[in-house]
Amino acid sequence: LNAISVFPNPLAGESANISWSQDSHFPVKAELFDLSGKNLRVLFDERSGSGYHSKLIDTRDLQAGIYFIRLRTGEETLARKMLIIK
Repeated sequence: LNAISVFPNPLAGESANISWSQDSHFPVKAELFDLSGKNLRVLFDERSGSGYHSKLIDTRDLQAGIYFIRLRTGEETLARKMLIIK
């Protein structure tokens, strides 16, 4: 994984876009955590090729607050903070 971004951030709408780039073919797993570290759900878990990727995630059911999105591929892990304001 080379980079991960969450847009918009902070977010007040119903969805957010997660973007990342990777150099090789590996399964990619994205998970959503609350501020206490509780795993709320798996956002997606799929095989991705090298290059730039983007996924839209539904945030309608989330309360206002701070969350973390963790992306894992192969042996690499990156995380980004996401702030939801309503």
